[in-house]
Amino acid sequence: MWDDVRNKLVRLARQDHEFKVFGAASHKYRLKPVAAESEVDSIEKSYGIRLPDDYREYILTVANGGAGPYHGVYPLGYYEDVGEWHRWHEGVFANSPGKPFAFREPWNLPADYFEEQSQGDATVETNLEAADWLARAGVVLPPPSGNVVGKDPFTGEPLVETLELQIMNAVNSNELMNGAIPIATQGCNLGVSLVVCGPERGHVWHDLRADNQGIVPASRPGNARLTFFQWFEAWVDDSLASVFD
Repeated sequence: MWDDVRNKLVRLARQDHEFKVFGAASHKYRLKPVAAESEVDSIEKSYGIRLPDDYREYILTVANGGAGPYHGVYPLGYYEDVGEWHRWHEGVFANSPGKPFAFREPWNLPADYFEEQSQGDATVETNLEAADWLARAGVVLPPPSGNVVGKDPFTGEPLVETLELQIMNAVNSNELMNGAIPIATQGCNLGVSLVVCGPERGHVWHDLRADNQGIVPASRPGNARLTFFQWFEAWVDDSLASVFD
């Protein structure tokens, strides 16, 4: 399955020697050494998951990260944040791969929430609606305590726990990406993940919350869902088309 893609990648690297394809300057079309099966087995056991077959074949026979869509594919068990590497369970974007992925369809908070936030504070009604949408995604917020929970990073004033603050923390928390493993970044905190637990297992999803665009499945015309192999192959084919255009 991967032989044809590997051959295309060699052609792409030869043709795009100036790294004109988006993100190519980051990985320079280099593939990292493959993972050992014992390492893969250990990670699967630790997190209580079974990696999708096409992704498992990729890291065991093609590469454990390196050249790939956007800024390249992450090594198994790691993700990058601001130039630093973290394990899946560490850092700002830590989540729980072994818990079921919550989504079957694209998800985002209501448009009214972001519109009102851009103009100041959201109304009580809009905050309640946003909290309800989070609950439907499996993130149930307790009643806000009203206690001081820190300081405003910009003003230094006491920060009181309100429903609005809870929503902001929840929507930025990577709890929403439980059931998925990070495999790449588009930059600017826009993530790409592979679902490993739940009904969407095996499909690639984009985390676009940093742009207020929610969490959506990777797709192409005529194909509403992409597996890891399809996602990777589509990148190679599109990149080849662009450099030969």
